[in-house]
Amino acid sequence: LMLLFVILACGTTPVVDTAVTTETTTSTIETAVATGTTDPASHQSKYFGAIDSRLDINYGSLVTVSWDQPAQENVYIAFEVDPGEWRTTPTQNLSVGPAQFLLLGIPYDTDFSFHIVSTASTSDTFTRATGTLPLGFPAPTLLTYEPDATVSNDRFLIGSANEDAVGWAAGTYWKFIVDRLGRVVWAEKTLDKHWTIYARIALSGTEILWDEASWWAYYDFGAQSKVSRKKIDGTVTQSWDTPGLHHAFVELGTGEIAWGSAMSWTNESLVKRFEDEPIQTIWDCKSIDNGTNNCQSNTLYWNQKTDTFLYSFYTTNSAVEIDHKTGETLKLWGDLKGSWAFDPPESQFWWQHGLNILDNGNLLLSTKSDYTPWETLAVEYEIDEKNETLRRVWSFGEGEAIYGSTAGEAHRLANGNTLHNYGAAGRLREVTSIGEVVWDLDWGENRLIGRTIFTDDLYRFAP
Repeated sequence: LMLLFVILACGTTPVVDTAVTTETTTSTIETAVATGTTDPASHQSKYFGAIDSRLDINYGSLVTVSWDQPAQENVYIAFEVDPGEWRTTPTQNLSVGPAQFLLLGIPYDTDFSFHIVSTASTSDTFTRATGTLPLGFPAPTLLTYEPDATVSNDRFLIGSANEDAVGWAAGTYWKFIVDRLGRVVWAEKTLDKHWTIYARIALSGTEILWDEASWWAYYDFGAQSKVSRKKIDGTVTQSWDTPGLHHAFVELGTGEIAWGSAMSWTNESLVKRFEDEPIQTIWDCKSIDNGTNNCQSNTLYWNQKTDTFLYSFYTTNSAVEIDHKTGETLKLWGDLKGSWAFDPPESQFWWQHGLNILDNGNLLLSTKSDYTPWETLAVEYEIDEKNETLRRVWSFGEGEAIYGSTAGEAHRLANGNTLHNYGAAGRLREVTSIGEVVWDLDWGENRLIGRTIFTDDLYRFAP
């Protein structure tokens, strides 16, 4: 158990120079009953004076600690969520005057302790509680966790989920961040029944990009769809109107994004725009012979090294590679006329989602096992350019009897493990290269889980 606490730690136990004086004055300790408002808890300190701790009015798991700083010096806050595990905020060099720190990564409905550490002094330890988990949020259940076999820096998971267990269907979608124990440390409801299913970290690393799509909510061809760049306190730093957006988008650089735009039931285009600039078309599905009048995507991946896109379509069980600059179709995979071969032939993907290119140049994705599927697999293919063949080199999921009727994705992690998102199966599993499940999070069958990605530090998203 102690090992688990160490693995989850965001910081280390604070060490104070024994040459400085540590307070011994008894402080007034108030444990706040969380109400979801900014109701403060008041604490008294000999050195720092009156200290307030307040809950964010919109996110009851975010705690702001404030006081009047008495001297210019380096200061941080240490806080304890699990017994014996002290996390730390980034250190700041503060001037005399009002000071404010944000405590991040604390689960909802949790008692925690904190104290202020400065060059000159350390306050007594104060306690309080975070707010109640928002009503209706679909909290997951942790089934398996082997800390020694996971990436220690992957402390928090960013994603989204439908409140209703209805598969691919309208409902109330939630954006979330959970820790490795499946505890919710941040949650926000997407308003107006809009869909959030394709979250990602901004290229800057300092914001999260959230989609809020109206396509499936109102069948309005995405007339109200948008993508926003947000801080963890909800501050929007940039926003794009994205007509036609119903599923996937990517960031191309500062201020520019691309997305699959379906302005009708019969065709889709790959488009891009800067925030306030006109929309530009990169590629149109009519440029290929897809054998159907229905062309809709489920994945868009931008390969920065080659400046190409992988664009996946569930309606044709196919994917294409597209040159960004010219809009030329470079590769065809799946059921499209002229597509590459699969080796072995029975390894052909079907209802594929989440395509991405690994560091070794291979293709990784989530797919159904065959045309009469009852299992969802994570599959890695070698891309054999010379023979125009996708050669299966690794897979996981056979015999696991987990089936996601729609959505899903797979990501390769830093230690070689694979994070497999089962989409509407409501399941997320991390597996080793030999197929050992080392982390298993369950939202319940038929609950749609959007795109998920790990992050090592929530303070990168702080305002």
